[in-house]
Amino acid sequence: MKKKKKNDFSAVNSMIIRRPMKRWFPVFIMPTFICFIIGFVWPFIQGIYLSFCNFNTPKDAKWVGFSNYVKAFSDKGFQHAFWNTAAFAVVSIILINVLAFAIAYALTQKMRGANLFRTVFFMPNLIGGVVLGYIWSLIFDAILKGYSTYLTANATYGFWGLVILVAWQQIGYMMIIYIAGLQAIPEDLNEAAKIDGANGAGILFRVTIPNMMPSITICTFLTLTNSFKSNDAINLNAFALPGGDSFVGFDNYAKGMTFGNYPFMKSVGFSFFITIASVVLILLFTSMSAWYIARVDSLFARIFYYLCLFSMIVPFQMVMFTLTFTADRLKLNTPWTIPIVYLGFGAGLAIFMFVGFVKSLPLEIEEAAAIDGCGPFRTFFLVVLPMLKPTLISVGILETMWVWNDYLLPYLVLDRTKYMTIPIHVQYLKGSYGSVDLGATMAVIMLSIIPIIIVYIFCQKYIIKGVAAGAVKG
Repeated sequence: MKKKKKNDFSAVNSMIIRRPMKRWFPVFIMPTFICFIIGFVWPFIQGIYLSFCNFNTPKDAKWVGFSNYVKAFSDKGFQHAFWNTAAFAVVSIILINVLAFAIAYALTQKMRGANLFRTVFFMPNLIGGVVLGYIWSLIFDAILKGYSTYLTANATYGFWGLVILVAWQQIGYMMIIYIAGLQAIPEDLNEAAKIDGANGAGILFRVTIPNMMPSITICTFLTLTNSFKSNDAINLNAFALPGGDSFVGFDNYAKGMTFGNYPFMKSVGFSFFITIASVVLILLFTSMSAWYIARVDSLFARIFYYLCLFSMIVPFQMVMFTLTFTADRLKLNTPWTIPIVYLGFGAGLAIFMFVGFVKSLPLEIEEAAAIDGCGPFRTFFLVVLPMLKPTLISVGILETMWVWNDYLLPYLVLDRTKYMTIPIHVQYLKGSYGSVDLGATMAVIMLSIIPIIIVYIFCQKYIIKGVAAGAVKG
């Protein structure tokens, strides 16, 4: 075996790029890694440990071995829930991916209004789960009312209602990934298949689908993980247009913003601050970490990257109890500190997409910057970061939708007597008092949707580009 020469390409690359970057390890990796430990690794490890214990609080946990698992698997309620979840996962995976691929394939056939249809199909993904739950429960109950029943009267209604809701929300996002994958297939392959006599179906099954396997794998994986997480006029007819006595103008909006003893605009302010601060932290620190991981081939970088991938398949419910306890102990339970928790738990998807994009960037540009005297810090901010723009915007939109619509993390971590985000306020409005004003509730829901739709409309053209560069290529 020949000994590697000191002046070969890999040695020069190591000297110019990797070695200086290793000295900047505390700057590029440590902030994200520390938050990742706080937001995911430690709560996950603690959660596994507590699953083998009996406890009221983590401080008084007593080891009992596998007895908790024996109790769970022998409980008929758990068995019933397990098989329902498995059935829901299978049905959701098939339905969402088949429909998403069909829509994506149709929208890449140079049809009129393709951009408009992409926007329409993706928009349900902008709406949070709490809001979706209320909207669809009204729709289903209005439909079932004609049959003298309601959604929760039969478990079958609830199962298929949930399948429809989840499919309606997720098909648009999976469609974007499939479109990115379809656009990444070289046109030469299709032309060669046509020359060989293949028809439309032959090209689809022998060329398109085999080349779409990375996208199919990603969509199947995402669908599977999501499947395990997951007034009078309105009451009389949810589908009727307002008119006459049922039209109240802006009264519902005024009532929704003043209903209860917690100002709605205060919730809006906290939601804006938490969303902006969290997304800025995620974009800045995960992009820096992703560049380091992609360029420095070290054992630590690989372990960190695979841990980030692993965190993407772990549902929040697995860590929510221990994460809440950790956030309380570290005083991360205020709007000013909860962005650190979001950075820790949300680092996985961002790093996955950024690493995929960085690997597609030409290394020669970074080498030229290093030869011109730029250190790793200046190279990243002056050279690499501008090239990351498509993925920055794509990841930014996805993280904004997550944080803005998130209900569980703020609900569990924040002191709700002092701090409420919009999803918590909607739940508070819907679940408080003996009589719920659905008109005011729907007005608040509408106000909660508007900002995220505005962000998407202005940035939507970057989503496919960012997903194609990050998720599909990576």
